[in-house]
Amino acid sequence: MRKTIQTNEIILLLLLCILLNSVTNSISESSIEYETYMNVSDTKKTLTGEPIYIDGDTQLLTSNLLGDGTEEKPFVISGLTINGNYTEGDSSTIYSLIEIRNVNYYLHIKNCNLIRGYQGISLSNTPKVVLSDNLIQNNQVAVSIGNSGGTIMQESIYKISNNTIINNVDGMFIGGSASLKIENNYIYNNSEGIIGGISVSNVPNALIQDNKIVNNTGSGININIMCSDLHIVNNTIIENEEAGILVSDNSFIKINDNSISSNGWCGICFFEVLNSTVRNNTIFNNNLGYGATTGGIALKDSSYNTIQWNDFISNINYTCSSQAYDDRGSRNIYDHNYWNEWTSPDENLDGLVDTPYEISTRDRYFQDDHPLVYSRLYTLSLPKIISPNAKELLQDKVKILWKIASDSLNSSVKYSVYYSYISNGSPSNWTTIEEEIPTTNILWDTNTLPDGNYLIKVTAVSSLEVKVETISDSIYTINNTVIYNTSDTIISNSNTNQIFNSSGLLFIEILPILCLFVLFRRKFD
Repeated sequence: MRKTIQTNEIILLLLLCILLNSVTNSISESSIEYETYMNVSDTKKTLTGEPIYIDGDTQLLTSNLLGDGTEEKPFVISGLTINGNYTEGDSSTIYSLIEIRNVNYYLHIKNCNLIRGYQGISLSNTPKVVLSDNLIQNNQVAVSIGNSGGTIMQESIYKISNNTIINNVDGMFIGGSASLKIENNYIYNNSEGIIGGISVSNVPNALIQDNKIVNNTGSGININIMCSDLHIVNNTIIENEEAGILVSDNSFIKINDNSISSNGWCGICFFEVLNSTVRNNTIFNNNLGYGATTGGIALKDSSYNTIQWNDFISNINYTCSSQAYDDRGSRNIYDHNYWNEWTSPDENLDGLVDTPYEISTRDRYFQDDHPLVYSRLYTLSLPKIISPNAKELLQDKVKILWKIASDSLNSSVKYSVYYSYISNGSPSNWTTIEEEIPTTNILWDTNTLPDGNYLIKVTAVSSLEVKVETISDSIYTINNTVIYNTSDTIISNSNTNQIFNSSGLLFIEILPILCLFVLFRRKFD
Protein backbone atom coordinates (compact mmCIF):
# COMPACT_ATOMS: atom_id res chain seq x y z
CA MET A 1 0.00 0.00 0.00
CA ARG A 2 2.84 2.40 0.92
CA LYS A 3 4.54 1.65 -2.41
CA THR A 4 1.30 2.37 -4.29
CA ILE A 5 0.97 5.75 -2.57
CA GLN A 6 4.58 6.60 -3.39
CA THR A 7 4.04 5.58 -7.00
CA ASN A 8 0.98 7.82 -7.27
CA GLU A 9 2.90 10.69 -5.76
CA ILE A 10 5.72 10.26 -8.26
CA ILE A 11 3.22 10.19 -11.12
CA LEU A 12 1.62 13.38 -9.78
CA LEU A 13 5.02 15.10 -9.64
CA LEU A 14 5.80 14.02 -13.20
CA LEU A 15 2.48 15.33 -14.47
CA LEU A 16 3.06 18.66 -12.75
CA CYS A 17 6.55 18.91 -14.28
CA ILE A 18 5.13 18.20 -17.74
CA LEU A 19 2.49 20.88 -17.19
CA LEU A 20 5.14 23.34 -16.02
CA ASN A 21 7.30 22.62 -19.08
CA SER A 22 4.31 23.16 -21.37
CA VAL A 23 3.48 26.50 -19.73
CA THR A 24 7.14 27.61 -19.91
CA ASN A 25 7.27 26.78 -23.61
CA SER A 26 4.04 28.70 -24.11
CA ILE A 27 5.56 31.74 -22.40
CA SER A 28 8.68 31.47 -24.55
CA GLU A 29 6.72 31.18 -27.79
CA SER A 30 4.34 34.04 -26.92
CA SER A 31 7.26 36.37 -26.28
CA ILE A 32 8.63 35.97 -29.81
CA GLU A 33 7.76 38.76 -32.20
CA TYR A 34 7.52 37.56 -35.74
CA GLU A 35 8.48 40.06 -38.39
CA THR A 36 8.26 39.89 -42.14
CA TYR A 37 11.21 41.46 -43.84
CA MET A 38 11.10 42.81 -47.37
CA ASN A 39 14.27 43.06 -49.38
CA VAL A 40 14.24 46.64 -50.61
CA SER A 41 17.59 46.36 -52.38
CA ASP A 42 16.20 44.64 -55.47
CA THR A 43 18.12 46.88 -57.88
CA LYS A 44 21.34 45.58 -59.46
CA LYS A 45 24.36 46.42 -57.34
CA THR A 46 26.02 48.24 -60.23
CA LEU A 47 23.69 51.21 -59.57
CA THR A 48 24.17 51.45 -55.82
CA GLY A 49 25.29 54.89 -54.66
CA GLU A 50 25.65 56.37 -58.15
CA PRO A 51 23.33 59.02 -59.65
CA ILE A 52 20.98 57.61 -62.26
CA TYR A 53 20.34 59.21 -65.64
CA ILE A 54 18.13 57.44 -68.16
CA ASP A 55 17.02 59.05 -71.42
CA GLY A 56 14.70 56.97 -73.58
CA ASP A 57 13.35 53.44 -73.64
CA THR A 58 16.48 51.96 -75.20
CA GLN A 59 18.72 53.16 -72.40
CA LEU A 60 16.19 51.97 -69.81
CA LEU A 61 16.20 48.44 -71.24
CA THR A 62 19.99 48.20 -70.88
CA SER A 63 20.16 49.72 -67.38
CA ASN A 64 20.13 46.49 -65.35
CA LEU A 65 16.86 47.29 -63.56
CA LEU A 66 14.60 44.48 -62.38
CA GLY A 67 11.10 44.26 -63.82
CA ASP A 68 9.64 44.15 -67.31
CA GLY A 69 8.04 47.60 -67.46
CA THR A 70 4.44 46.47 -67.24
CA GLU A 71 1.96 47.88 -64.71
CA GLU A 72 2.01 44.56 -62.84
CA LYS A 73 5.82 44.32 -62.84
CA PRO A 74 7.34 47.77 -63.35
CA PHE A 75 11.03 48.49 -63.62
CA VAL A 76 12.27 49.15 -60.07
CA ILE A 77 14.84 51.55 -58.66
CA SER A 78 15.09 50.73 -54.96
CA GLY A 79 17.22 50.77 -51.85
CA LEU A 80 19.78 53.35 -53.00
CA THR A 81 21.53 56.04 -51.01
CA ILE A 82 22.80 58.78 -53.33
CA ASN A 83 24.60 61.86 -52.00
CA GLY A 84 25.23 64.42 -54.73
CA ASN A 85 27.18 66.89 -52.57
CA TYR A 86 25.56 69.66 -54.59
CA THR A 87 26.99 73.15 -54.15
CA GLU A 88 25.03 76.08 -55.54
CA GLY A 89 26.93 77.78 -58.36
CA ASP A 90 29.39 74.94 -58.86
CA SER A 91 28.81 73.57 -62.38
CA SER A 92 30.87 70.45 -61.66
CA THR A 93 28.48 69.13 -59.03
CA ILE A 94 25.73 66.62 -59.73
CA TYR A 95 22.52 68.14 -61.11
CA SER A 96 19.92 65.39 -60.49
CA LEU A 97 20.27 62.29 -58.34
CA ILE A 98 17.65 60.31 -60.26
CA GLU A 99 16.67 61.73 -63.66
CA ILE A 100 14.39 59.84 -66.05
CA ARG A 101 13.44 61.30 -69.46
CA ASN A 102 11.36 60.16 -72.42
CA VAL A 103 10.47 56.73 -71.01
CA ASN A 104 7.11 55.05 -71.70
CA TYR A 105 7.43 52.00 -69.45
CA TYR A 106 6.06 51.71 -65.92
CA LEU A 107 8.60 52.67 -63.24
CA HIS A 108 8.67 52.40 -59.43
CA ILE A 109 11.20 54.41 -57.42
CA LYS A 110 11.11 53.35 -53.77
CA ASN A 111 13.05 53.18 -50.51
CA CYS A 112 15.80 55.51 -51.71
CA ASN A 113 17.68 58.09 -49.64
CA LEU A 114 18.44 61.06 -51.91
CA ILE A 115 20.67 63.77 -50.44
CA ARG A 116 22.09 67.06 -51.72
CA GLY A 117 21.37 67.05 -55.42
CA TYR A 118 20.06 70.02 -57.31
CA GLN A 119 17.02 67.83 -57.93
CA GLY A 120 16.34 64.71 -55.93
CA ILE A 121 14.02 63.11 -58.51
CA SER A 122 13.43 64.64 -61.94
CA LEU A 123 10.93 63.13 -64.39
CA SER A 124 10.36 64.57 -67.86
CA ASN A 125 8.07 63.08 -70.52
CA THR A 126 7.97 59.91 -68.43
CA PRO A 127 4.29 59.30 -67.80
CA LYS A 128 3.93 56.12 -65.70
CA VAL A 129 5.77 56.45 -62.39
CA VAL A 130 5.19 55.55 -58.73
CA LEU A 131 7.33 57.20 -56.04
CA SER A 132 7.02 55.62 -52.60
CA ASP A 133 8.80 55.42 -49.25
CA ASN A 134 11.75 57.61 -50.24
CA LEU A 135 13.65 60.01 -47.99
CA ILE A 136 14.48 63.13 -50.03
CA GLN A 137 16.43 65.75 -48.12
CA ASN A 138 18.69 68.79 -48.51
CA ASN A 139 18.14 69.20 -52.24
CA GLN A 140 17.31 72.37 -54.16
CA VAL A 141 14.17 70.66 -55.53
CA ALA A 142 12.98 67.41 -53.96
CA VAL A 143 10.65 66.20 -56.76
CA SER A 144 10.15 67.76 -60.20
CA ILE A 145 7.72 66.26 -62.71
CA GLY A 146 6.93 67.89 -66.05
CA ASN A 147 6.60 67.54 -69.79
CA SER A 148 7.97 69.48 -72.73
CA GLY A 149 6.30 72.86 -72.97
CA GLY A 150 4.08 72.03 -70.03
CA THR A 151 1.74 69.96 -72.21
CA ILE A 152 -0.39 67.17 -70.77
CA MET A 153 0.54 63.63 -71.73
CA GLN A 154 -2.79 61.83 -71.86
CA GLU A 155 -1.38 58.57 -70.48
CA SER A 156 0.54 60.24 -67.66
CA ILE A 157 -0.24 58.65 -64.28
CA TYR A 158 1.79 59.58 -61.21
CA LYS A 159 1.40 58.29 -57.68
CA ILE A 160 3.53 59.83 -54.92
CA SER A 161 3.01 58.18 -51.54
CA ASN A 162 4.65 57.65 -48.14
CA ASN A 163 7.69 59.79 -48.91
CA THR A 164 9.50 62.03 -46.42
CA ILE A 165 10.53 65.31 -48.02
CA ILE A 166 12.48 67.54 -45.63
CA ASN A 167 14.96 70.41 -45.60
CA ASN A 168 14.83 71.04 -49.34
CA VAL A 169 14.59 74.48 -50.94
CA ASP A 170 11.48 73.41 -52.85
CA GLY A 171 9.23 70.48 -52.02
CA MET A 172 7.32 69.16 -55.05
CA PHE A 173 6.54 70.65 -58.42
CA ILE A 174 4.20 68.70 -60.70
CA GLY A 175 2.97 69.92 -64.09
CA GLY A 176 1.42 68.47 -67.21
CA SER A 177 -0.02 65.29 -65.75
CA ALA A 178 -3.33 63.76 -66.78
CA SER A 179 -3.75 61.96 -63.45
CA LEU A 180 -1.99 62.54 -60.15
CA LYS A 181 -2.28 61.12 -56.63
CA ILE A 182 -0.22 62.54 -53.75
CA GLU A 183 -0.95 60.81 -50.46
CA ASN A 184 0.50 60.01 -47.03
CA ASN A 185 3.66 62.09 -47.50
CA TYR A 186 5.45 64.08 -44.80
CA ILE A 187 6.60 67.40 -46.26
CA TYR A 188 8.50 69.41 -43.68
CA ASN A 189 10.80 72.41 -43.41
CA ASN A 190 11.33 73.08 -47.10
CA SER A 191 12.43 76.69 -47.41
CA GLU A 192 13.09 79.76 -49.51
CA GLY A 193 11.19 78.61 -52.59
CA ILE A 194 7.93 79.87 -54.05
CA ILE A 195 6.87 76.24 -54.30
CA GLY A 196 7.07 75.52 -50.59
CA GLY A 197 5.29 72.27 -49.81
CA ILE A 198 3.40 71.07 -52.92
CA SER A 199 2.89 73.01 -56.12
CA VAL A 200 0.65 71.69 -58.88
CA SER A 201 -0.18 73.22 -62.26
CA ASN A 202 -1.77 72.06 -65.50
CA VAL A 203 -3.12 68.86 -63.92
CA PRO A 204 -6.79 68.29 -64.77
CA ASN A 205 -7.39 65.34 -62.41
CA ALA A 206 -5.58 65.12 -59.09
CA LEU A 207 -6.06 63.89 -55.54
CA ILE A 208 -3.97 65.30 -52.68
CA GLN A 209 -4.89 63.50 -49.47
CA ASP A 210 -3.66 62.42 -46.03
CA ASN A 211 -0.40 64.40 -46.23
CA LYS A 212 1.29 66.24 -43.35
CA ILE A 213 2.64 69.54 -44.65
CA VAL A 214 4.46 71.44 -41.93
CA ASN A 215 6.71 74.46 -41.51
CA ASN A 216 7.45 75.25 -45.17
CA THR A 217 8.52 78.76 -46.16
CA GLY A 218 6.06 79.00 -49.04
CA SER A 219 2.44 77.90 -48.97
CA GLY A 220 1.59 74.41 -47.79
CA ILE A 221 -0.20 73.58 -51.06
CA ASN A 222 0.00 75.90 -54.07
CA ILE A 223 -2.45 75.14 -56.89
CA ASN A 224 -1.67 77.14 -60.01
CA ILE A 225 -3.33 77.37 -63.42
CA MET A 226 -5.44 74.74 -65.20
CA CYS A 227 -6.08 72.27 -62.40
CA SER A 228 -9.81 71.67 -62.65
CA ASP A 229 -11.35 68.69 -60.83
CA LEU A 230 -8.67 68.63 -58.17
CA HIS A 231 -9.47 67.26 -54.70
CA ILE A 232 -7.59 68.28 -51.55
CA VAL A 233 -8.79 65.95 -48.79
CA ASN A 234 -7.87 65.20 -45.17
CA ASN A 235 -4.46 66.86 -45.07
CA THR A 236 -2.82 68.39 -42.01
CA ILE A 237 -1.38 71.75 -43.06
CA ILE A 238 0.27 73.72 -40.28
CA GLU A 239 2.88 76.41 -39.58
CA ASN A 240 3.68 77.26 -43.20
CA GLU A 241 5.03 80.78 -43.70
CA GLU A 242 2.50 81.77 -46.36
CA ALA A 243 -1.00 80.33 -46.96
CA GLY A 244 -2.13 76.92 -45.87
CA ILE A 245 -3.73 76.33 -49.29
CA LEU A 246 -3.28 78.86 -52.11
CA VAL A 247 -5.38 78.41 -55.26
CA SER A 248 -5.16 80.74 -58.25
CA ASP A 249 -6.74 80.86 -61.72
CA ASN A 250 -8.65 77.60 -61.38
CA SER A 251 -12.13 76.13 -61.23
CA PHE A 252 -13.92 73.09 -59.79
CA ILE A 253 -11.49 72.65 -56.91
CA LYS A 254 -12.76 70.65 -53.92
CA ILE A 255 -11.20 71.27 -50.49
CA ASN A 256 -12.69 68.95 -47.88
CA ASP A 257 -11.92 67.59 -44.39
CA ASN A 258 -8.54 69.26 -43.90
CA SER A 259 -7.00 70.62 -40.70
CA ILE A 260 -5.40 73.97 -41.52
CA SER A 261 -3.75 75.92 -38.70
CA SER A 262 -1.08 78.38 -37.63
CA ASN A 263 -0.09 79.45 -41.13
CA GLY A 264 1.41 82.89 -41.79
CA TRP A 265 -1.26 84.02 -44.24
CA CYS A 266 -4.88 82.93 -44.28
CA GLY A 267 -5.82 79.28 -44.04
CA ILE A 268 -7.26 79.17 -47.58
CA CYS A 269 -6.65 81.83 -50.25
CA PHE A 270 -8.55 81.99 -53.56
CA PHE A 271 -7.41 84.25 -56.42
CA GLU A 272 -9.63 84.18 -59.53
CA VAL A 273 -11.23 80.86 -58.61
CA LEU A 274 -14.64 79.73 -59.89
CA ASN A 275 -17.17 77.03 -59.03
CA SER A 276 -15.19 75.49 -56.18
CA THR A 277 -16.22 74.13 -52.78
CA VAL A 278 -14.72 74.33 -49.29
CA ARG A 279 -16.45 71.93 -46.89
CA ASN A 280 -15.89 70.26 -43.51
CA ASN A 281 -12.50 71.82 -42.84
CA THR A 282 -11.12 72.89 -39.48
CA ILE A 283 -9.44 76.26 -40.03
CA PHE A 284 -7.94 77.83 -36.92
CA ASN A 285 -5.33 80.26 -35.69
CA ASN A 286 -4.14 81.39 -39.14
CA ASN A 287 -2.61 84.69 -40.35
CA LEU A 288 0.21 84.72 -37.82
CA GLY A 289 2.56 86.51 -40.21
CA TYR A 290 0.57 89.72 -40.72
CA GLY A 291 -0.01 88.74 -44.34
CA ALA A 292 -1.81 90.81 -46.94
CA THR A 293 -4.54 88.18 -46.97
CA THR A 294 -6.36 87.77 -43.72
CA GLY A 295 -8.29 85.42 -41.50
CA GLY A 296 -9.40 81.86 -42.06
CA ILE A 297 -10.35 82.24 -45.73
CA ALA A 298 -9.88 85.04 -48.26
CA LEU A 299 -11.43 85.24 -51.74
CA LYS A 300 -10.29 87.77 -54.35
CA ASP A 301 -11.88 88.10 -57.78
CA SER A 302 -13.52 84.73 -57.18
CA SER A 303 -17.16 83.83 -57.83
CA TYR A 304 -19.71 81.00 -57.63
CA ASN A 305 -17.88 79.26 -54.79
CA THR A 306 -19.45 77.51 -51.79
CA ILE A 307 -17.98 77.69 -48.27
CA GLN A 308 -20.05 75.38 -46.08
CA TRP A 309 -19.96 73.28 -42.88
CA ASN A 310 -16.48 74.46 -41.84
CA ASP A 311 -15.13 75.38 -38.40
CA PHE A 312 -13.47 78.81 -38.29
CA ILE A 313 -11.73 79.21 -34.94
CA SER A 314 -9.57 82.09 -33.70
CA ASN A 315 -8.18 83.12 -37.08
CA ILE A 316 -6.46 86.48 -36.69
CA ASN A 317 -7.89 89.55 -38.40
CA TYR A 318 -5.72 92.61 -38.99
CA THR A 319 -7.66 94.36 -41.75
CA CYS A 320 -11.26 93.23 -41.33
CA SER A 321 -13.80 92.38 -38.67
CA SER A 322 -14.56 88.77 -39.64
CA GLN A 323 -12.64 85.53 -40.10
CA ALA A 324 -13.47 85.56 -43.83
CA TYR A 325 -12.77 88.21 -46.47
CA ASP A 326 -14.33 88.48 -49.93
CA ASP A 327 -13.06 91.09 -52.41
CA ARG A 328 -14.65 91.83 -55.80
CA GLY A 329 -16.33 88.44 -56.05
CA SER A 330 -19.95 87.61 -56.78
CA ARG A 331 -22.43 84.88 -55.90
CA ASN A 332 -20.25 83.13 -53.37
CA ILE A 333 -22.24 81.18 -50.79
CA TYR A 334 -21.32 81.02 -47.08
CA ASP A 335 -23.60 78.65 -45.19
CA HIS A 336 -23.74 76.62 -41.96
CA ASN A 337 -20.21 77.42 -40.82
CA TYR A 338 -19.08 77.68 -37.22
CA TRP A 339 -17.47 81.02 -36.27
CA ASN A 340 -16.20 80.80 -32.71
CA GLU A 341 -16.77 84.52 -31.94
CA TRP A 342 -20.41 84.30 -33.12
CA THR A 343 -22.27 81.61 -31.17
CA SER A 344 -25.27 83.39 -29.64
CA PRO A 345 -28.12 84.12 -29.29
CA ASP A 346 -30.02 80.93 -30.05
CA GLU A 347 -33.38 81.55 -28.42
CA ASN A 348 -35.23 78.77 -30.26
CA LEU A 349 -32.43 76.26 -29.45
CA ASP A 350 -32.16 75.03 -33.04
CA GLY A 351 -28.35 75.06 -33.03
CA LEU A 352 -28.19 78.11 -35.30
CA VAL A 353 -27.29 81.62 -34.22
CA ASP A 354 -30.35 83.86 -34.61
CA THR A 355 -28.45 86.61 -36.46
CA PRO A 356 -26.35 86.12 -39.62
CA TYR A 357 -22.55 86.30 -39.60
CA GLU A 358 -21.34 89.13 -41.82
CA ILE A 359 -18.39 88.54 -44.14
CA SER A 360 -15.98 91.44 -44.56
CA THR A 361 -16.03 92.70 -48.16
CA ARG A 362 -15.05 95.72 -50.20
CA ASP A 363 -18.04 96.33 -52.48
CA ARG A 364 -20.23 93.23 -52.19
CA TYR A 365 -22.58 91.96 -49.50
CA PHE A 366 -22.00 88.44 -48.13
CA GLN A 367 -23.13 86.74 -44.96
CA ASP A 368 -23.56 83.30 -43.47
CA ASP A 369 -27.30 83.11 -42.85
CA HIS A 370 -27.05 79.97 -40.72
CA PRO A 371 -23.99 80.26 -38.46
CA LEU A 372 -23.66 77.27 -36.14
CA VAL A 373 -23.79 77.57 -32.36
CA TYR A 374 -21.55 74.55 -31.88
CA SER A 375 -18.48 73.29 -33.65
CA ARG A 376 -19.08 70.22 -35.78
CA LEU A 377 -15.48 69.15 -36.13
CA TYR A 378 -13.63 70.37 -33.05
CA THR A 379 -13.83 68.15 -29.97
CA LEU A 380 -12.69 68.43 -26.39
CA SER A 381 -13.23 65.16 -24.53
CA LEU A 382 -14.54 64.97 -20.97
CA PRO A 383 -12.03 64.84 -18.09
CA LYS A 384 -13.53 61.68 -16.60
CA ILE A 385 -12.72 61.16 -12.90
CA ILE A 386 -10.60 58.03 -12.32
CA SER A 387 -10.06 58.22 -8.56
CA PRO A 388 -10.99 58.23 -5.76
CA ASN A 389 -13.05 55.12 -6.13
CA ALA A 390 -16.73 55.69 -5.42
CA LYS A 391 -16.72 52.98 -2.71
CA GLU A 392 -13.78 54.41 -0.80
CA LEU A 393 -14.14 56.18 2.53
CA LEU A 394 -12.21 59.43 2.26
CA GLN A 395 -9.92 60.67 5.03
CA ASP A 396 -7.08 63.15 5.41
CA LYS A 397 -5.45 64.05 2.06
CA VAL A 398 -7.03 62.44 -0.97
CA LYS A 399 -5.59 62.28 -4.50
CA ILE A 400 -8.09 63.23 -7.20
CA LEU A 401 -7.10 61.91 -10.62
CA TRP A 402 -8.90 62.37 -13.95
CA LYS A 403 -8.39 61.53 -17.62
CA ILE A 404 -6.80 64.12 -19.86
CA ALA A 405 -9.31 66.17 -21.86
CA SER A 406 -8.14 65.41 -25.39
CA ASP A 407 -8.21 68.47 -27.64
CA SER A 408 -8.63 67.59 -31.34
CA LEU A 409 -6.71 70.71 -32.35
CA ASN A 410 -3.91 70.12 -29.83
CA SER A 411 -4.54 73.43 -28.09
CA SER A 412 -3.57 73.71 -24.43
CA VAL A 413 -6.07 72.75 -21.72
CA LYS A 414 -6.36 73.84 -18.09
CA TYR A 415 -8.44 72.22 -15.35
CA SER A 416 -10.38 73.37 -12.32
CA VAL A 417 -11.64 71.09 -9.51
CA TYR A 418 -14.60 71.66 -7.20
CA TYR A 419 -16.52 69.87 -4.45
CA SER A 420 -20.11 70.10 -3.30
CA TYR A 421 -21.58 68.99 0.06
CA ILE A 422 -24.72 66.86 -0.27
CA SER A 423 -27.45 68.37 1.89
CA ASN A 424 -30.93 66.85 2.00
CA GLY A 425 -30.12 64.59 -0.95
CA SER A 426 -29.02 67.34 -3.34
CA PRO A 427 -25.70 69.17 -3.89
CA SER A 428 -25.14 72.63 -2.51
CA ASN A 429 -22.99 75.28 -4.17
CA TRP A 430 -19.70 74.25 -5.75
CA THR A 431 -16.55 75.21 -3.83
CA THR A 432 -13.19 75.54 -5.55
CA ILE A 433 -10.39 73.13 -4.62
CA GLU A 434 -7.93 74.32 -7.31
CA GLU A 435 -8.30 76.40 -10.49
CA GLU A 436 -6.63 76.60 -13.91
CA ILE A 437 -3.98 73.96 -13.43
CA PRO A 438 -2.27 72.12 -16.35
CA THR A 439 -1.96 68.75 -14.57
CA THR A 440 -4.57 65.97 -14.30
CA ASN A 441 -4.36 65.35 -10.55
CA ILE A 442 -4.41 67.25 -7.28
CA LEU A 443 -4.17 66.48 -3.55
CA TRP A 444 -7.39 67.37 -1.74
CA ASP A 445 -7.10 68.05 1.99
CA THR A 446 -10.38 66.90 3.57
CA ASN A 447 -9.36 67.57 7.20
CA THR A 448 -11.12 70.94 7.34
CA LEU A 449 -14.40 69.60 5.96
CA PRO A 450 -17.29 68.23 8.00
CA ASP A 451 -17.98 64.52 7.74
CA GLY A 452 -20.64 63.71 5.21
CA ASN A 453 -21.35 63.03 1.55
CA TYR A 454 -19.77 64.96 -1.33
CA LEU A 455 -19.62 65.24 -5.10
CA ILE A 456 -16.54 66.25 -7.13
CA LYS A 457 -16.55 68.21 -10.39
CA VAL A 458 -13.69 68.71 -12.87
CA THR A 459 -13.89 71.31 -15.66
CA ALA A 460 -11.57 71.57 -18.67
CA VAL A 461 -11.13 74.77 -20.67
CA SER A 462 -9.06 74.85 -23.86
CA SER A 463 -7.09 77.84 -25.09
CA LEU A 464 -9.82 78.17 -27.74
CA GLU A 465 -12.20 78.93 -24.85
CA VAL A 466 -14.20 75.73 -25.20
CA LYS A 467 -15.34 74.33 -21.84
CA VAL A 468 -16.48 70.84 -20.78
CA GLU A 469 -17.05 69.39 -17.31
CA THR A 470 -17.49 66.07 -15.50
CA ILE A 471 -19.30 65.43 -12.20
CA SER A 472 -18.47 62.26 -10.27
CA ASP A 473 -20.91 59.43 -10.96
CA SER A 474 -21.23 58.47 -7.29
CA ILE A 475 -21.25 60.19 -3.93
CA TYR A 476 -18.08 60.14 -1.80
CA THR A 477 -18.20 59.89 2.00
CA ILE A 478 -15.71 61.83 4.11
CA ASN A 479 -15.16 60.60 7.67
CA ASN A 480 -12.25 62.09 9.57
CA THR A 481 -13.80 61.41 13.00
CA VAL A 482 -13.22 57.63 13.10
CA ILE A 483 -9.59 56.63 12.49
CA TYR A 484 -9.34 53.23 10.83
CA ASN A 485 -6.43 50.85 11.28
CA THR A 486 -5.21 50.45 7.74
CA SER A 487 -3.34 47.27 8.69
CA ASP A 488 -6.72 45.56 9.07
CA THR A 489 -7.82 46.60 5.59
CA ILE A 490 -7.10 44.37 2.59
CA ILE A 491 -6.80 46.38 -0.65
CA SER A 492 -6.78 44.38 -3.85
CA ASN A 493 -6.75 45.56 -7.42
CA SER A 494 -6.45 42.02 -8.68
CA ASN A 495 -8.84 40.47 -11.13
CA THR A 496 -9.10 37.10 -12.79
CA ASN A 497 -6.88 38.05 -15.70
CA GLN A 498 -4.15 39.31 -13.36
CA ILE A 499 -4.13 36.16 -11.18
CA PHE A 500 -4.68 33.46 -13.74
CA ASN A 501 -3.38 34.51 -17.12
CA SER A 502 -1.66 32.98 -20.15
CA SER A 503 1.77 33.29 -18.57
CA GLY A 504 1.01 30.40 -16.24
CA LEU A 505 2.48 32.14 -13.21
CA LEU A 506 -0.13 30.61 -10.92
CA PHE A 507 1.08 27.09 -11.76
CA ILE A 508 4.70 28.10 -11.27
CA GLU A 509 3.95 29.50 -7.79
CA ILE A 510 1.81 26.51 -6.66
CA LEU A 511 4.17 23.77 -7.85
CA PRO A 512 6.79 24.21 -5.08
CA ILE A 513 4.02 24.11 -2.47
CA LEU A 514 2.68 20.84 -3.89
CA CYS A 515 6.16 19.35 -3.92
CA LEU A 516 6.71 20.27 -0.26
CA PHE A 517 3.33 18.79 0.60
CA VAL A 518 4.22 15.48 -1.05
CA LEU A 519 7.61 15.29 0.69
CA PHE A 520 5.99 16.18 4.00
CA ARG A 521 3.52 13.30 3.64
CA ARG A 522 6.24 10.86 2.74
CA LYS A 523 8.24 11.80 5.82
CA PHE A 524 5.39 11.08 8.19
CA ASP A 525 4.16 8.00 6.34
